[in-house]
Amino acid sequence: MTSAPAFTLAAPSAPRPLPRTKSPLAPVVKTVVLPGPRGPQAWAAETLDGEWLMRRAEDVTTSWEVVHKPTKAVVADFLSSLRQCRLYVGSGEAAADLKQLQSEKTENAGG
Repeated sequence: MTSAPAFTLAAPSAPRPLPRTKSPLAPVVKTVVLPGPRGPQAWAAETLDGEWLMRRAEDVTTSWEVVHKPTKAVVADFLSSLRQCRLYVGSGEAAADLKQLQSEKTENAGG
């Protein structure tokens, strides 16, 4: 009768990659939807809390911009899709950039 080999717990030979975490998408309501070659396309959206507006000029080659509605400050005008805008807002980057813009504006006004 042979006995089973003893089980040993050994460290993995190579580090395992970290699992991808989902980036939060800001929930939005599409406010302007126009017909496109592949069906309806969103041209503007607003977050459900009403704080952020995402829009683009009515031309397919234009970038999207993210606007903080209460201050009317454009915090980004270089994003290529509504999904990128939602990621930008949902991740907190838009709020951080707004804070940076406001502090720069305060510094410039002071002196």
